[in-house]
Amino acid sequence: MKYFKVVAKGGHVGKSFYYRAVYFVSAENGREAALKVRKFPRVKHDRKDAIISVEKISFDEYKKGCSEEYRKPWHCCANVQEQSAFWNEIQEDVFEESCLDKNIYKKKRTIHSVRNEDPFYYELKHYHGTI
Repeated sequence: MKYFKVVAKGGHVGKSFYYRAVYFVSAENGREAALKVRKFPRVKHDRKDAIISVEKISFDEYKKGCSEEYRKPWHCCANVQEQSAFWNEIQEDVFEESCLDKNIYKKKRTIHSVRNEDPFYYELKHYHGTI
């Protein structure tokens, strides 16, 4: 197994912001390491550019990185209240999204809402007899 340092965009810090999270993983190659990190909780899954960089490291750097990085408050917080208590320590790694698509956060239309806009459906809904 090889060891990798993967920098990814983490969420739960605001709609148009991301936390620069560093993960240490073991994998066969860099692509597999990036795929593993992309499935981790709190990583932005809906963004194509969620993985910032992948770097191959030694076993000693891997052990040292795991013990230091995972003690940071962002990785240890279980809810929003804990995270806001540590905001002063977290905010140095919080960045604004550079190319934010305006439509990414719009609510998706369901089949039900589309059907309700159809005038024929509206007439049928209020019609109580036979057609």
